[in-house]
Amino acid sequence: MAGSGGVKPIVIRTESGSDRDDPTVSPHPTASAAPAPASPVRGPTAPAENPSPAAAARSPAKSIRPFTLTPFFPMPALIAFGLTVLWFCAYRPPLPAAVSVTGQPIISATADPMTAVTASLDSGHRFFHSFAITLFRSQFAIQLVFIAAVIAHIVEAAIAWRTARSVNLSIPVTIAWTVQTFLWGYPSLGTLKRTAAVIRQSQNAESKRH
Repeated sequence: MAGSGGVKPIVIRTESGSDRDDPTVSPHPTASAAPAPASPVRGPTAPAENPSPAAAARSPAKSIRPFTLTPFFPMPALIAFGLTVLWFCAYRPPLPAAVSVTGQPIISATADPMTAVTASLDSGHRFFHSFAITLFRSQFAIQLVFIAAVIAHIVEAAIAWRTARSVNLSIPVTIAWTVQTFLWGYPSLGTLKRTAAVIRQSQNAESKRH
């Protein structure tokens, strides 16, 4: 038994069931440690501002190129060459070649290179013109075919203008598509239709998101 001024030992029961004295534990309860401050509760994050569906429809996705230069080879080159030859055959019939008594064209051996090139072009012109006459039977028919080809390109250019404006492309981009389609025909129009389809899908996706 300790004196009245001493510290009374506290009996601690261990897991094994035995009792032991722990003189180091004070009988007076101590203040418990202050609880850790609770982390502040964060509210829901405000969603990022998104453009309205009308704005999304006016501007296509940045990853989509609104204008694509159609490769000149092979089809546009063939179309341009064909229209050029058709125009020459329709409105610039070849002049008769100067022939000798043997029936062969006369090309001077001392002719300058420019004269030789001109003679070669005249020879090619006569070849294509004779082929066109054989195919279409008359000079008037060749002219009608050329006019029909020009009208077809005008119609394709009008379709290109309407297609570009239907997906809200800018006026300069629309003019670029229209001029390219008028010059190159359906290869350019096909490229425009594929581009417009991608832009339209992007616009529909943006509209559904909002």
